Amino acid sequence: NKFLLHKFLEEQSLPVFDTVIAHSVDEVGVCLKELKQKGYTSAAIKSQVGASGIGMLKVSLNADLGEIPEYLFHEGPCLVQGWLDETFHDVKYIGSPSVQMFIKEDQNSLYDVTEQILSEESVHEGNIAPPPYFSNNKKVKEEVLCQAEQGAQWLHDQGYRGTASADFHVVERNNCPVVYMCEINARVTGATYPSVLARHFDGDCVWLMRNIKFSSPVKGTLILSELKEKKLLYYPDSLGGVLPINFNSNEQGAIVKGQFLFMGKALQDVYTLLDRMSQLTQVQGDFDRD
Repeated sequence: NKFLLHKFLEEQSLPVFDTVIAHSVDEVGVCLKELKQKGYTSAAIKSQVGASGIGMLKVSLNADLGEIPEYLFHEGPCLVQGWLDETFHDVKYIGSPSVQMFIKEDQNSLYDVTEQILSEESVHEGNIAPPPYFSNNKKVKEEVLCQAEQGAQWLHDQGYRGTASADFHVVERNNCPVVYMCEINARVTGATYPSVLARHFDGDCVWLMRNIKFSSPVKGTLILSELKEKKLLYYPDSLGGVLPINFNSNEQGAIVKGQFLFMGKALQDVYTLLDRMSQLTQVQGDFDRD
């Protein structure tokens, strides 16, 4: 629940986005006007509950406001928040890390940190771990993990048990990095399985996950055969490779979309694997959302 999380972050004196609460569709316009006066060019209207872009609407503050769906208010008041990007007051974007969690009865475990690959609408399309900028920004890493630990405990206090993730937005303001917790996903997320698999096979590896929507349907066996033929297919105890972790099929059983996990010892390794795979005959297509 984004509304309850926002209240918790405020109570903990953690950084929060500029937020105005709208109790109905009729109040949204006033909220947006207030954010525009602060210098924002865009804003996000967030319902209390939502996932994968559903329940969130990004709007321009320099254009006519279209129709606001009533369903955004199904759970109660909405958060109307300033869209914090590089159009706002000397802000420099750093990244969108996500911390993967297990919330258990007797303990909370933070078992991986990834960088989210997001679309223009901030919809999840993939992950890379660890976030590339962590290597030269220790303070950002420490603050992300510190806030994630607080978020995990808050989620535990709500009675939730299971897999989860905390998503962040990291920017530089006045030459100082600032970490904002965007939301907590109390569920299996797009990064859950690739993260668990990567850490299972090689706890120290660098990994990348991308969704690829194929230009035309293809047999799954042909994908696997070509990966094996080109010596790209991952095997346990190898130094790296490509592991297909999910196939979406059409009614005829052909594969229309695949989710691929790239594992290596360094960042360049996984990008090289991605480049080599993009040249294969059977996996031609475009990156896609989960």
